[in-house]
Amino acid sequence: MEQQPATISWDYAEFPNWGEQQQQELKDWMKALLTSDQEITVTFTKADGTLRELRGTLNESIGAKYIVTENKENKENKKHNADICVVYDLDKDAWRSFRWDRLTNVKYTIG
Repeated sequence: MEQQPATISWDYAEFPNWGEQQQQELKDWMKALLTSDQEITVTFTKADGTLRELRGTLNESIGAKYIVTENKENKENKKHNADICVVYDLDKDAWRSFRWDRLTNVKYTIG
């Protein structure tokens, strides 16, 4: 019998209460998942309080589209925000972001 892929789902509703080291470990793990050869689904709470599910990646071979712009001034002036995760939304075909402290669930498939 052929082994079927398994979907893993983790609940991160308590993320804001975690220590700094645990939070950084989750961020590093998520970034590794996002750059891997699979899509992941994250659920987070939007600013208006509604839940949003995002099917995303950072991997170009899956669908992330990186566009080189001629306007370097905007990029240089933009400050990195460690509280935000930027992800390519495969359903919206556009870049989206969410706040780490609003992450509630992560789903991905193994196998």
